[in-house]
Amino acid sequence: MTDIEPGLAHAKRLQGKRHKGKHDKGAGTGRKRDGQDQMTRKEKPAPRKSTTTESHPREEEAKPLPTPLDTDSLTSTASLDRLCCSEFDSSISNLLYFAPEQSTFMSHGLGIISHAQSGMILLNICDDAARLIIIDMVIRHAFDCSYLVDQLFAISADHLAIMNPDQALDYQRSAMELQTRALNALNHEAQIMTQERLERDLVARLLHSFLLSLHVAFLTFTRYRNSFDIFIQHFIESVYLHRGIRTLAGLNYRLAIESPLGSFIAMVHDASVSEPSGTECTRLVEFINSSDAGFATVTGCRDAARKLQWAFDMHDTLRGEQRALTAVVYPALLTEEYITALQKYRLEALVILAHYGILLHSCRHVWIFGDAGVFLIKLVAHRLGPSWHDALKWPLEVVASEPCPN
Repeated sequence: MTDIEPGLAHAKRLQGKRHKGKHDKGAGTGRKRDGQDQMTRKEKPAPRKSTTTESHPREEEAKPLPTPLDTDSLTSTASLDRLCCSEFDSSISNLLYFAPEQSTFMSHGLGIISHAQSGMILLNICDDAARLIIIDMVIRHAFDCSYLVDQLFAISADHLAIMNPDQALDYQRSAMELQTRALNALNHEAQIMTQERLERDLVARLLHSFLLSLHVAFLTFTRYRNSFDIFIQHFIESVYLHRGIRTLAGLNYRLAIESPLGSFIAMVHDASVSEPSGTECTRLVEFINSSDAGFATVTGCRDAARKLQWAFDMHDTLRGEQRALTAVVYPALLTEEYITALQKYRLEALVILAHYGILLHSCRHVWIFGDAGVFLIKLVAHRLGPSWHDALKWPLEVVASEPCPN
């Protein structure tokens, strides 16, 4: 991996220069009722195909991917002072092209734009009507909020990397360059934010935060699998981004609920006032209540477990593509107490994380998640070791009985 400084320098050059050119719904999750324990034979789940390829025809000539953005760059976007409108010089040429030396984006740019306009990145996350509205709003904000369209292009490029494994490196590189440019523009505009502009571009900022949180969740579950410590660090960053959407919505709840993200915002609100009714997390809550951890840890983890039960309830109640929103919404519901416990690798917090893997596994038909549920459950099980497998009984049963398809 190379440093991202070339991408940052390039984003600065764009501010003063224009460039011209031609141009299953998934299977059931084996949900347990009444605490019944049914052990099944474990099967090794088939791994998800990598987004890269060993036979990339241009691999020897390709430049290495930029280093992913650091913690400060990502978490700053969840703060209100980083979520502001833009006066970024966003001419059509700036939106579509990088500097002449960035030939990778030049060659794939039209494909990325076309894929972004199709709304395929939101397939199985939003219904058809919501997808069309979101894409239309992004395009309409292309000039006054360039960071929004750049983020749409970025996540679209990473989706294309999955669909075209022989060109994965090129698309992944373009995705990182686009995301870097979007965040540079967003952070630059934080310096000139006014209350009027904050309110005017609230929906645009909500859409950007939503797309960014989806993108970072995808990157977290696919790019940071080699180290438990690094994965947890990036997962927590992803949680803060999801919580940032909730903070933004609080600025004008009426406007937020009427936006294309109304379903997402409504779910977050309902989770804070609704009582869970299912029994999937009954044993999990009992395990937490029996813990000898401190008050803050037990309180935060109990709340996280109850919110997870609510997510299972909603997933069971909803129909169609909205079901996957439950897995997207859940991180936005986590409290500071739970996040602190997770940062300390508390047993209770890790067991909850493994149970969240079941919800992710139920949404494995969504490209952003894929085999993330299986990965997460196995990651926690390996970390805790066999002595704590009884606390992970249900997650391990799900992995054994419902492997991901090849």
